Amino acid sequence: MSEDVARRWVGYLTTAFPNGRSDLSALSLDTKMSTFTADPDDEHVCALAIAGEAQVIFTFDQGYDRDALRSVGVEVMNPDEWLAELANEEPLLFRDVILRQAMAWGGGRTVGELLSALDRARVSEFVAVMRAILEV
Repeated sequence: MSEDVARRWVGYLTTAFPNGRSDLSALSLDTKMSTFTADPDDEHVCALAIAGEAQVIFTFDQGYDRDALRSVGVEVMNPDEWLAELANEEPLLFRDVILRQAMAWGGGRTVGELLSALDRARVSEFVAVMRAILEV
């Protein structure tokens, strides 16, 4: 990623999370993050989730030890399954959200374009539910 793009992302994050710091001192020095994930590159995610007392990590990654994380109060959920479940529970709400998102996205796009983009983003189950709700 270019330096320009990196600066923009940092700007987005600091704007969206102005107090976005986590105190990792609450973690015991005996806590090994490898207990919670098979991927050393994901250990910081586990540390932040535990220190920040997160309830959920949303990820497609299968390398997290769901039972170990559950033991410290953190669930690991697949975003596609979660969104599909919520859409089935609140179809009218999600219909309205998708319609508004399509109108706002890039100055206005069709619902079909938005659903295709979501499908490419790996939330196919959610897209299928939304297509049924929207009858498209």
